[in-house]
Amino acid sequence: MNLNEIRAMRSSCRAQVEDLLGRTSSREMSTEETQLFADLKAEGERLASLESRYAVLESFDNPSQPVIRRPIAPTGKDRTSAFAAALDGFLRTGTMATDTPLQIQQSPLSGAAAAVPTDIVPTIVQGINDFDIPSKLGVTDYPRDTTNPLVITIQSAAPAAVVYAEGAAPSSSTPPTYETVTLAGSRYANLTKYSIESRMNLGIPIVASVLKALALGQIQSQNAAFMTAFLAAMQANTNALIDSGGDSPADAYSCLTRLKYGLPFFWQNSPNLKFLLSPSDLQKVKNARTTQNQPLFNDEQDLILGKPYVVHPDATRIFYGDFSVGCYRSRTPLYIQTFLELYAQQGLIGVSSYQFADWKFFASSTSVTNQPVVFSNLDASGA
Repeated sequence: MNLNEIRAMRSSCRAQVEDLLGRTSSREMSTEETQLFADLKAEGERLASLESRYAVLESFDNPSQPVIRRPIAPTGKDRTSAFAAALDGFLRTGTMATDTPLQIQQSPLSGAAAAVPTDIVPTIVQGINDFDIPSKLGVTDYPRDTTNPLVITIQSAAPAAVVYAEGAAPSSSTPPTYETVTLAGSRYANLTKYSIESRMNLGIPIVASVLKALALGQIQSQNAAFMTAFLAAMQANTNALIDSGGDSPADAYSCLTRLKYGLPFFWQNSPNLKFLLSPSDLQKVKNARTTQNQPLFNDEQDLILGKPYVVHPDATRIFYGDFSVGCYRSRTPLYIQTFLELYAQQGLIGVSSYQFADWKFFASSTSVTNQPVVFSNLDASGA
């Protein structure tokens, strides 16, 4: 008996099992068929064992394959040719010169020992982040493709109605009160240069990381400028200040309730009301309770006195109200430019982002007593 005969017998046994399963697929097997299935299964297992043993015997008859040894690394001439071919391909096609990440090596100062290769994680841990605070607040946005000044008209008061007797009617016009603000646009720009070699050879996504950092830099700078202008407009309007009631330092419960119920009554039913405060003020609020020992902060729903809130470190006061009425912003799209030739003489590629943005506020209308956003301070009264 040889290996081929065993394999033929095993193939025949398999064909019988397949035929039996095909004939009984739609019904239960009889007693004889069940016994036949068990016998064929045992015969298949016996033949499989025989095949593995006879395969060892047959291996003695086959000549052994020679061991081919290859060099661990290409020679200097081969590496030079590979680099030249890769550079030629890059210059002709613009694709990456090599798919192999740059291997950074470190050697002892003496130089006697071999260099130690360093493994590099092919991702970048994002240690910077931010959010667009005007969007979080729900300000009214005016997206634009130009930088032409944009005039916004605000209706700040309605004409009063007067009771007239029969046969009498008003003869003079009392129009509503309108005010306007103009949104222009300052250009916010940033630039990053990186080497051509880093774009071609680094095993980390350097281009994507640079683009993300440019966008985050735009958000961070615009957030700071927005909060500076917003705070200046609010503090210049005495109608927007809700005093802390003489408490120094102010009590958190008293301050927040004064803000919530000190807002003009026809803004109090707005669905867009929310708080804006700093992380340190949020910490004070989290530890505060009502006179009935109820916490002001709802940790499960992230609410303060039943209202949502936004936290940002540039908020040096506590604000409350409808920011969709109180703030207006105009922005162009964020433009990204890549400079392939401008810095090529320095072996660098430049990436620039720029965006035009401006903002104005209802609080700039100091003559309007009913402000949609009010503020107070947890530090001292009258601040």
